Amino acid sequence: MGMGGVQETPREIAFCAHAILTETGLEVADVSQDRRFRENPMVLGSPHIGFYAGIPLHTSTGFPLGTLYVFDHQPYHLTEVQRQSLNSLAKLVMRLIEARKFELTRQRLLQMPDEHPALIAYVGDDERYRFFNRHYSESFPANKVKLGISIQELIGDEAYQRAKPHVAACLSGARRR
Repeated sequence: MGMGGVQETPREIAFCAHAILTETGLEVADVSQDRRFRENPMVLGSPHIGFYAGIPLHTSTGFPLGTLYVFDHQPYHLTEVQRQSLNSLAKLVMRLIEARKFELTRQRLLQMPDEHPALIAYVGDDERYRFFNRHYSESFPANKVKLGISIQELIGDEAYQRAKPHVAACLSGARRR
């Protein structure tokens, strides 16, 4: 939530628009004395900001996403411990955002093989299935393909004996159809 129920502030009066342009953040102990903010509607009226501190939130590539901020109705000075805590919290927020972005990317990558019409599977050196897409599993009787099952268990002894030279070739890096 934003300030006093406000979820978004027009950029031209937003304190965060100034903080996001800094490397280390912005702290204004008494906003009524700062020429950038003393005529700001959020200082003169609700929510009556008297103090502001904001830390820019940048991605690992340096792209600014927004700010993490605190404010008070009265002028205030952050202690060094409070300043460090705000910086630590901003770093934590970015780690969480980056982790969420990574997880969404990971999920999307895992879905891609299922969207492809080809039969896709990965078999480890032990000849056991480590991954397969939906189309691959649908090419066998229901629930027969399972992670960890061996090729031989899946296709049976007779078919495995015919496939064994090709499996060995594939596992050594050769291409087979």
